[in-house]
Formats: sequence, structure tokens, C-alpha cells
Amino acid sequence: VEKLLTPSPQRTVPFCRHFGVCGGCKWQHLEYAAQLEHKNQAVHDAFERIAKVPVQEFLPILGAPETQYYRNKLEFAYSDKRWLLAGDEPGPGLGFHRAGFFDKVVDIQHCHLQAEPSNIIRNAAREIALEQGLDFYDQRRHEGFLRNLMIRLTTTGEVMVLLSFARDEPDAIRAYLDALLERVPGQITTLVYCINPKKNDTVFDLDMITYLGEGFVVEQLGDLRFKIGPKSFFQTNSRQAK
Repeated sequence: VEKLLTPSPQRTVPFCRHFGVCGGCKWQHLEYAAQLEHKNQAVHDAFERIAKVPVQEFLPILGAPETQYYRNKLEFAYSDKRWLLAGDEPGPGLGFHRAGFFDKVVDIQHCHLQAEPSNIIRNAAREIALEQGLDFYDQRRHEGFLRNLMIRLTTTGEVMVLLSFARDEPDAIRAYLDALLERVPGQITTLVYCINPKKNDTVFDLDMITYLGEGFVVEQLGDLRFKIGPKSFFQTNSRQAK
């Protein structure tokens, strides 16, 4: 957009300071009711206009009751190259990738997608890494120590943290994890880590090492209880899934 002449009546002010730079959210400038309308139209188009499949009945989208702090899982990347805004100094960052850039991240201070203690844990993880002088990962050269951070919350109050390290350095890993647990006392139910020396971020082929707790968390939807490990797939909006 070069110039906004007449704002749509559906346009709204994004609630996140990172919107427009961060590669995470795409629709915050659109009212939620309008988001549902456009997503509903996308489904109609996929069937009727693109696939030419006649549909007898379209049931309406069930809108979520919460449009902030609804995700139970977020994954963040450590990068030695933080996306720079006006006045910023170059340096490392921990957050989401900048849209269109695989090697730079927006250093997220507050994310509205996941409830606390998500922001507390992520910001503590960044502060400790800087204090200990640890290397944030370089996606171009595939060098560095800290790679990824995953935080998973449940409606039962459990919190899983998974950290991915590029090198198996037991002393450095232990010092980092101990400092994180000390910085956020009682906030993490289970802490897991893995060593990922590969050139991709997937962890499904890696061994998971449980540092604290059971190595899994338990979610409950109605009468059903789910055991969720660091590699498990689960719907990212628990209340909406129910």
C-alpha cells in the first residue's frame, strides 16, 4: 500500500505493535467479523469457482470467542540478525521471522497470540542468552548455539518448554536451562531439549531429552484428556477445538 485514500469500514487498528513487520499475523487490520466473511468466501471459491464442485449446504464458520491469547503453542527462532527498525542497533533477536526473510527475526517483546507466562518465558530466555554470551543461530552459515524455542500451554495450567540447540555442549546447556528455571520459578511444568545439528529446524527426527518434569503435558477437552509430548500434533486453539 502506497497511500490509503478511503479506509474500509471493516478496517480496524491492529492491537499488536509488531503487526506489519512480524511474519506471524496477517489479518489484524481487519475486524474479526469481516475476517470470518472473507475466510468463508475463500472456502466457497475453493469448492465452487476453482474445483467446480457443487455443494448442497455450507454451514457457517463458528467464530472463536477469543481473538487474542488463544494459541496453546508458539515456536520462536533465535537469530544472530534481528530485523532493525528505525534507531535500532544491530544484534541478535528471539521472535518470529520477518515476512519474506528466512534469516532475520523480529525481536518480539509482547505477543498477543499466547497467554502468560509465554512472554515472560521468551523474554527471560533472551535475556539469559545475552547475559551468558551465547551464540544465536545464523541461518545462512548454519552456525551458532541457540536455535529454537517452543512454548506450549494447556487449559489445565501446564506449561511445556522445548529448546533446540545446534551443538551438544552439556555444561552450557545445563547452565542455560538452570538459569531459565531460576528466572521463572514455578512457571514451567516440563522442560525438554534436543540437539539439532541439521540444516533444517524440524525436530521430529531428533531425540528429546527431558530436563524437568514428565516430558509431556496433559490437555482436557470436555471429558477427554490428551497426553501431549514435544513432537505431538494438537489443535492450536484448545477452546475452539472443544
